[in-house]
Amino acid sequence: MAAHWPAVKQRWRYVGLMGGLGLAGFTSLFSLGAQHTTAVNLDITKGAIPAFMVIGLLSERMHGYHVVALLMVLAGIALAEKHKVSVPAG
Repeated sequence: MAAHWPAVKQRWRYVGLMGGLGLAGFTSLFSLGAQHTTAVNLDITKGAIPAFMVIGLLSERMHGYHVVALLMVLAGIALAEKHKVSVPAG
């Protein structure tokens, strides 16, 4: 980040706007989706976000602990999907 700081500092309004819109957009769409699915599906989606980030950032060098963390996330998602909990309404 330090190497890129001059470019970020020069375009701080754009970076702030994109960060704010990204956060607001994600939260809004996630809340909208929450109205149409179960809590288990929401947890699976939230749990998968770090895995998608790692996959999206494969240009970065992965260390052993990154691989272990990714496998733990994927195992947790698989377990959550396998043992879906159904909560009766009302």
